[in-house]
Amino acid sequence: MADNKSTMLAEAKPRKVVSRRSKSQGAIPSARKKLTSKEQEKSYTEVDIAVKAEEEKTRHLISSYSDDNDPNRSYSDDKIGYSNQKTGMAMARVQKNRLCLKRVKDFNGGSTASLDDEPFYHGYVSREEAERCVSKDGEFMLRKALVNGKESYIVTVRWETEKLHLKIQQNRAEKLYWLRTFCFNKIQDLIRFHLQVGVPVYRENVILKSYVEREQWQLYHEQIALGDVLGCGEFGLVYKGTLTVGLFTKPQEVAVKTLKSNSLTSDDRVTFLREANVMLKLQHRNVIRLYGVAVQKEPIMIVMEIASGGTLLHKVKKESLDVSIKRKYCYHTVSGMKYLEKEQASIINWENYQSNISQSFLSSTLITKQQTEKSTTTKLSVIHRDLAARNCLVGVGDTCKISDFGLSLLGRLHREKNMTRVPVRWLAPETLMSATYSSKSDVWSYGVLMFEVFSNGRQPYENIKNLKLLRMKVIYENLRLEPPSDMPPEDRNIMTMCFETDPAKRPSFADLKALYKVHCTTPVITKMLGWLNPEKVAVA
Repeated sequence: MADNKSTMLAEAKPRKVVSRRSKSQGAIPSARKKLTSKEQEKSYTEVDIAVKAEEEKTRHLISSYSDDNDPNRSYSDDKIGYSNQKTGMAMARVQKNRLCLKRVKDFNGGSTASLDDEPFYHGYVSREEAERCVSKDGEFMLRKALVNGKESYIVTVRWETEKLHLKIQQNRAEKLYWLRTFCFNKIQDLIRFHLQVGVPVYRENVILKSYVEREQWQLYHEQIALGDVLGCGEFGLVYKGTLTVGLFTKPQEVAVKTLKSNSLTSDDRVTFLREANVMLKLQHRNVIRLYGVAVQKEPIMIVMEIASGGTLLHKVKKESLDVSIKRKYCYHTVSGMKYLEKEQASIINWENYQSNISQSFLSSTLITKQQTEKSTTTKLSVIHRDLAARNCLVGVGDTCKISDFGLSLLGRLHREKNMTRVPVRWLAPETLMSATYSSKSDVWSYGVLMFEVFSNGRQPYENIKNLKLLRMKVIYENLRLEPPSDMPPEDRNIMTMCFETDPAKRPSFADLKALYKVHCTTPVITKMLGWLNPEKVAVA
């Protein structure tokens, strides 16, 4: 390995580039020698790429990486300095010697795989998530990020106490990729060269030693085939499609949510993928299952279980349902919510998670095994925050399943800073007053869902069109939904309990499920429909 390393470095020996400074103009002119085509072929394995020293280009090079606000933010060239980052005035200081890169043309350790197929490439991952993944010296991952509205490739690597984010640069002329000294035609060759040879990627000591591997749920776009459009979500279209898991397995039908790439911010991507963050570890008969996400390229996709029966709201509106069927759907929903209410996910460093909760995605699964073994974990429940008949789907066996976790969070209690575009008609008084969410605010929303089901899909508070007026009446005038006239007394009692003003006095979902078992079942219905204990078939 030592001989190999010395040979590779010898082959990449650079020519010296001399730059002269004009005293009168105070500028650094371009002194690059123009090679003929024959000369280029002769010395193609050791091309010197000089970076222009004009202020505009150096300022662009310094200020181009905004993915990271760390004062120790990392750049590939040690010869370029910067200052006054808080005001955004990144002024470049260029030394007399111009930057000289060494091209490595034929790297024997290079991979024949495309970048998307490389195990160290994770696609779109936020800075916070990447930092949680790298846990030891030299461990890294390659990810994609939006930098000033443009896609860029970032190497996130841990070294001692630092977690560095190195943007892979590309020169304009030859389109070669580089981090510090050596440049390559392909990004994957750049990464594997530094990984195998051990050449520093930053300063004189930071090297790449090992990488964070992709998880099974990180799907390739080639595994997904899109079919008919099922609908349109907030961030893009929802398709009926198929997912192929292996060469010898039959493709399975799935629903695919896509993220439209036009005019979307980084926060939009985080919000879109928050649903995957919550769903990744949830497996229950009454919760829509997530199969994986594809984030290597556009469009970003979330692949989940398909429910052919449509939404619960559509079902109760369009079909004349017996009371026992309506009760069954309510029971399925409360069973799924009881599962979510239980402590489902292990999160490291609860205080950090609370502060970054709205800026992270895929957190519960991107925690490495080493971190889990060494850290103290906190168990958290799932707060849905948007429980309604429109967000429940009817699947195989006429089973009702909770879906649409786009607003969901992991935690015990959460105070939202931005209360725009929220479902006011389904929100509890404490949420309307102080933007506070908890499992007990989900219980209130469940009471509203019961109203929807037993009223055949009527809009809650349908006589009040002004949402500000509705909010005031719920908070200060104790306005509550009245149970529909044909709602059985037992169900009326359960619905009324959900509308207690004090969250502490509301029942938990475990309490509600117990009440259903005692008061809302008959032996005939239980035997005929088989819905009494849906958790028995849940996957642990």
